[in-house]
Amino acid sequence: MRKYLLFVIMISMLIIAGCTGNGGEDVKFRGLFGGGKNTVGEDITSDDITDFYYTEENINYGAYYLRYRFYTEDGKHFFFHEKRERVNDYGPCTEDDTIVKGEMELDDAQWDKFFDLISDGKVSARKDSAESGDSGPWYYLYWKDDKSKYQVYSFASDKKESVLTSYCEELAEECSGSIPLSGEPSIELIRIRYSPGYSDMDGEHHSMTIYRDGEGKWVFESYDRSNYEEPAVTTIYEVSDEDIKQLELFIDKSDIEELLNREESDLFITDYSSWGINIQFTDLESGDKTEYRLDEYREYTDYDNKLIDKLIQRITGIKGEMISETVEEDE
Repeated sequence: MRKYLLFVIMISMLIIAGCTGNGGEDVKFRGLFGGGKNTVGEDITSDDITDFYYTEENINYGAYYLRYRFYTEDGKHFFFHEKRERVNDYGPCTEDDTIVKGEMELDDAQWDKFFDLISDGKVSARKDSAESGDSGPWYYLYWKDDKSKYQVYSFASDKKESVLTSYCEELAEECSGSIPLSGEPSIELIRIRYSPGYSDMDGEHHSMTIYRDGEGKWVFESYDRSNYEEPAVTTIYEVSDEDIKQLELFIDKSDIEELLNREESDLFITDYSSWGINIQFTDLESGDKTEYRLDEYREYTDYDNKLIDKLIQRITGIKGEMISETVEEDE
């Protein structure tokens, strides 16, 4: 009987201790039966959240660092992302290895989607070894009552985790490049030519070329013809030196060189003219002139295709104010 009473007393004391903090401060229950965890959507509301971090990092050969962040500031919701890489090298990656950064304000629907994906997940006590032994991903949620202790997040299901990852990638695509890359490039561009390709034999042709004009200024030249019956139109646009530097940094720090090693594809060639990208630059360290040629019919991975899409976005998005437009005269 005494053992039973002693057990009841101990349980009661644990429950009381779990429901109150220092000096009688009220906190959410993290006692014996709660397992030291809080549930998002129940114990932690949308308004409680201050930061959510998704992090991956590999410090071994082929080092990289990836971070997604959802956060609240001055009553507004934001998304941030950053990718760092060290191609053919060891880590850890630093700020100088950043290949893309972006940030955007989220509307209520976008924030609600994020919160729905993390709802029912658990937040538990942080451990010193939480980020040891692998490349992640690791998740941390910071909230108003976390007391700098309960911050390690785990998803309610693998499906929610997968969907959130895809959602982060979508948002990252939307705001990529909104934060300039830092550092100095180790290459100097000479010329870039991009042709999106076309699928018929009616004379359609499009191309975009970035080069220095006769005065040494960077320009963007667009050449467009719908078919043999229509005149070709050549349009020249301004390009800023800073935009060129950002393009140089992206080419310099990303895995574009690796794309040159992809095997030729077995796909049947259906386009009359496939897309192609030609990049010419000078290596500032050696002084050597180098040329990268990328074309459509190679065995690219999903990662490769996303990288190519980002490169194309940077090429096509670099043009500024129009300088001139020339319509080909009929012969």
